[in-house]
Formats: sequence, structure tokens, C-alpha cells
Amino acid sequence: MQILTKLRPFLVFCQLFGVIPYSVETEEYPTKTKFKKFSFSLRQPVAWWFFFQCTFQVVVSCWDFKMIWNVLHEDDGVLRSHVSRIISFFVLQEHIFYVALMVMSRYVIIKYVCFRRTVYFLQKINSELRVDDMSPDGIPTVTRSAMLSIISAIVGTIALIASNTALFNLKVENEGLIPAVMVVVGRFFISIMLISTFSIIYLCYKITACYIQFIILDMKRPFRLSPTENVPEEKQFAWIQVVDTNAILSWKNKLRHSKRMFGYLCEAITNLNQVFSYPALVFLTLRLVSSAFSLYIIINGLMNNNNEFFQALIPACVANSIVSFLSVFVVLKATESPNVQARHLRERIFTILNEETDLQMDDELEALLFLKNISEERIRLSAAGLFHVGLNLIPSLTASIITYFIILLQTKFD
Repeated sequence: MQILTKLRPFLVFCQLFGVIPYSVETEEYPTKTKFKKFSFSLRQPVAWWFFFQCTFQVVVSCWDFKMIWNVLHEDDGVLRSHVSRIISFFVLQEHIFYVALMVMSRYVIIKYVCFRRTVYFLQKINSELRVDDMSPDGIPTVTRSAMLSIISAIVGTIALIASNTALFNLKVENEGLIPAVMVVVGRFFISIMLISTFSIIYLCYKITACYIQFIILDMKRPFRLSPTENVPEEKQFAWIQVVDTNAILSWKNKLRHSKRMFGYLCEAITNLNQVFSYPALVFLTLRLVSSAFSLYIIINGLMNNNNEFFQALIPACVANSIVSFLSVFVVLKATESPNVQARHLRERIFTILNEETDLQMDDELEALLFLKNISEERIRLSAAGLFHVGLNLIPSLTASIITYFIILLQTKFD
């Protein structure tokens, strides 16, 4: 599977920052290297590094929360004079949200069985469509998406860390330089892990969209005899094998074959949906609330010039809003990719029905059955069964953020 082999730089990046505990096994061929499977074993250093990162991030998150509490409150637990209740709530909820997202990211990674089933169905499609034999010019690639994922994770994390200088300085004053630096390092790894998780979601659905493109490309290729065609025993005479080529080299056979490949792909997406269903709901909900609070802090900071602490939080809120918006857009765009390619597949079948002149009744019936099976419900991500995730959510999410922001503006916090 060349398309998964090209993800090696991104997988190494995820292993380095403790995002995944899996290693990649490949098979060496005379001319190229092919993907074999993902493996997990306690004998591999990457697994122990993953568990160390999990423990380190939990300890750092608890330590960071304690430091923030000490920064915002006096020794007796009373808020400091320059800190309002809304600022305290915003800062604390951001740290709580980080922990919740971290738990959801680990939940995604431990669903190893679903990922293994997904790879199994993709391998079946890869072998039966002979993807490796396709022309390199027509094969979609994910190399650019993988490199952009690495760059976006690093840039986004640096932006989040650099924008929190105000809280960092307060931590240094209250706790000391070494504890503050340790927390920054922990936050750096956590941010990389969170953004990389969004990238994993993006790449998973990007790959499934690529395999729908493979089905479309296979339907455009000339008819061919498949080596997997089973010849009935009654048609085998000594060394001579008689194959009914008229039955095999027909649109009915090709459409039936493509429909079976699409069924495998739907099974793969179903397993992906089992992984990302609940994390998508938690992620969108937390990002919705966080964006509303960030917008509130930004507007109030610009209007209240007399509060220096308010002013110092503006860069952090701006960076958090930008990263939140981009991560939401990436997730929505990723889950929409298979639907876009499914529409292209449907258009290809309509083209066959309208332009092919030698279609038989059986061919047309098979095409209609294929069209019936191409349902967006089979390939669309559902957030815990409550709603479908896609670009169609952008208007409703924007309206919700504005509504919560107006409610915050109308509420007085002392």
C-alpha cells in the first residue's frame, strides 16, 4: 500500500511526540517498499515512550492546574484584586478542556482493533483494484497533506506557547523558573499531541476519499481479466481452462466489482466512525464553548484598558481562537471528503448510463443497484448519533458561538 507507506514521516513525527504507540511493518520488494501492517508490542521502545508521555502529561496537567490556581487566588483561596471571576473561570476552564481533549485523544489511539479492521479492508481494496499497478500520474497522494500536518502542529503549538507569556511570567513569580519551564515543556507536548490527533482524523478520511478515487479510476480503465476470477470445475479440462470472457468483460461485471469495493470502503469508514464518533462530539462542544469565552475576553480586553491582566490575556485568546477555528475546519473538511468523492462516483455511473451505447439490461440494472448503495449515510461521521459532522455544521456552529457570546456580554461578572 503505497499510500500508507508515504505517511512514514508523519508517523515518525507522531511516535516522537508520544501520539501513537504503534510501529509500521513493511515488506521489502526488489523495486519498492510496501506497507504491511501496524503493530503494537511492549518490546518496542515506541510503546514505552508512549506510556511515559501519557504519565508525564497527566502529572504536568495536574501541576499546571495547581500553579494556575495559586496564580489567580490568594493563600486563603480568595481571588486576587486584579482578577475577575470571568477571567478566573476562563483560564481554569481552558486547562480543564485541555485535559478532556487529552483524554479523548488517548481514547482515539487505544481503539486499535478498529484501526486494524480499517487497514484490513483498505488492503483488500488495494489488492483487488491493483492500485500499485495504476499510473502514478492518476494516483492521488497524501504526502503533501502529511507534511502540512507536521508543519501545522509545530506552528500551532509554538503560537499557543508564545502567546501565554503573561501566565508564564506569573508562574515564574509564584512557583519559580524550573517548575514553570517544566510546565511549558509539558504543554508543548500536549499541544503537539492534540493538533496531531486532528491531523490523524484528517488523514484517515483523506485516505478513504482517495480510495473512492481509486474506484472511479478503476471504472475508467479498460476491461481486463482478473486473476482472482474463479473458474468452475466443470470448465476445467486438463491444462486447458475455459473462461467466459463475454461475461467477465462487461459493464455488469465491472460495476459489480466496483460495488463490492465500495462496500469494503464503507466497512472501513464504519470502523473509523466507531473511533471518532464520541471524540467528535466532545471536541466540537468544547471548542464551541472555548471560542465563545475567547471572543468575550478579546472584546472586553479591548474595551477595558485599565485592567492589565485582561490586556495580557488577549494574545493567548487570539491564538487559541485561531487554532480552535482551524482545527474545527480541518475536522469538518476531513469528514466531508468521502462525501465529495462519493458524489463524483455517482456522476461517473450516470455518465456510463448516458454515454455507453452497448449497455444491456443487466448492465443498467447493476448500475442502478450501485447508485442505490452509494448513500452518504454509510460514509458520513455521526457525533454519537446526534448529528452528522461536516461542513454543513459551520453556519450552526457560528450562530451558536455568537449566541453564547451575546449571553456573556449581557451577564455581569464581578
